[in-house]
Amino acid sequence: MYRREFIRRLGAAAFLSSGNLIQREDLGTVPDFTLPDLQGKSLRLSEFKQQVVLLDFWATWCGPCIKQIPELNALHTKYETQGLAVISVALDSGSVKNIREKAAKFQIAYPVLIGTSAVRNNFRVAAFPTTLLISKSWRIHKKYLGFRSGEKSIERDIQVMLSRGDR
Repeated sequence: MYRREFIRRLGAAAFLSSGNLIQREDLGTVPDFTLPDLQGKSLRLSEFKQQVVLLDFWATWCGPCIKQIPELNALHTKYETQGLAVISVALDSGSVKNIREKAAKFQIAYPVLIGTSAVRNNFRVAAFPTTLLISKSWRIHKKYLGFRSGEKSIERDIQVMLSRGDR
């Protein structure tokens, strides 16, 4: 069992490192969670239920994750006033101090939460970065695996979700 999981993850990591972006659509309802942010304050995901949410699972050691940060910052800045919440969950990244230092170094402008294995399992995160687009009706609209610089499909999907109202 462990070997099969390792091989599956290794294959996903090799594919993602090649610069491909995988998209999957309509993956069901969103499991709620409460996680601490970098200041130790608890944040509950369902507090953002009236917004479109871009939920990014990343790791401080993940090159594609780091490359994605400026684009996530840009999406946060551009669409925050229109109802988009960008939230990141750091997984497999060591101490809170280490995550805090990386968040400051890369000037992350949106909330950074400290993830747990339970949250990782609930969202079936098998590779980094994994980014979910969540609708106002609290469904996972799309799941993006990997990162490709300049890719505009995530922004187009955000625009569609923001224009759809409460669906």
